Amino acid sequence: MDESERNCAKLTAILGIDEFKPPSQFRLYDLLGPGTQGIGVFKAQDTATGKKYAAKVFQIRREFVGYAKKANTVSDDSTVLAYVREFRAIKGFRHANIVRYYFLDVSVDKFLDNYQLRVFMERCTGDTLERDMGKVYQTYKAGYKSADVHRHFLDLLSGLDCLHQRQIVHRDLRPENLILPSPKKKP
Repeated sequence: MDESERNCAKLTAILGIDEFKPPSQFRLYDLLGPGTQGIGVFKAQDTATGKKYAAKVFQIRREFVGYAKKANTVSDDSTVLAYVREFRAIKGFRHANIVRYYFLDVSVDKFLDNYQLRVFMERCTGDTLERDMGKVYQTYKAGYKSADVHRHFLDLLSGLDCLHQRQIVHRDLRPENLILPSPKKKP
């Protein structure tokens, strides 16, 4: 393990992330979408197993890393900590309408000489509701069929009910964050 990986392992422990996976174990490629609070969401692959993920990447401020390593603790309530808390709350959920979170890691961006928090989650293949609404409007000009609206609404309510039963509130519901199932292929 080189020095940058040792620093990543230490920061991982300070943040309270359960398991450390070497950043070199993952290949990130193809931006899936820009991040509102991070760098973006990328396709990712575990080079050891071949398993595919989506990886949400956040920049960790240099001063945050320095403070955390010096104090061996974290008290700053930053975006990084908010995502670590979110990950802990939702990790292990198994629900058809909630994206699965698998693990977090910390990596070094050698180009920017900075650290990144990477959240590895289920890679969904469907369109977002926002893109789908645009396609439906362009194609039909009439909007959604009521059966589709009903199905999407029930899926949304089912996922929210699961979160609410665990005292979790989703604070960022919007069409670009709602991923629809991939359409079934016709035989």
